[in-house]
Amino acid sequence: MNYRVLEHGTLTMYGCWGCRCEECRAASATYQRGRRQRLRDDVAAVPREPGEVVHGTTGGYGFRGCRCQECRAASAAYKRAYRKARRQRVAWGLIEIAHGTRLGYDDGCRCEECGRAQRERTARRKAAKTAAP
Repeated sequence: MNYRVLEHGTLTMYGCWGCRCEECRAASATYQRGRRQRLRDDVAAVPREPGEVVHGTTGGYGFRGCRCQECRAASAAYKRAYRKARRQRVAWGLIEIAHGTRLGYDDGCRCEECGRAQRERTARRKAAKTAAP
């Protein structure tokens, strides 16, 4: 078998395997600092008016409330990727399923409690849609 050697001081050990040793924390901090700087640079490069919607982004969908096709597609893709990654972490045993919750259902659990929570959520959302003018 071909086993992968896990090394401390990497983003993989910190993010995927949950290691919080000094080396892994430093690797994560370095990555996050660079990521924040790249985001600041990206935002600064695009001149925008306050309240202007950037279409095709999750921020446009969630923060600005835009429901155009581009923003809906971006949000749907993000949510699909999030659920897939979360199910993978459950399968690896990195997180436990919270039974009896909608999140447990989203994590892939199909027990009766999680199914009931999902059905209740769906019913609440349908009721809210029909109640809204």
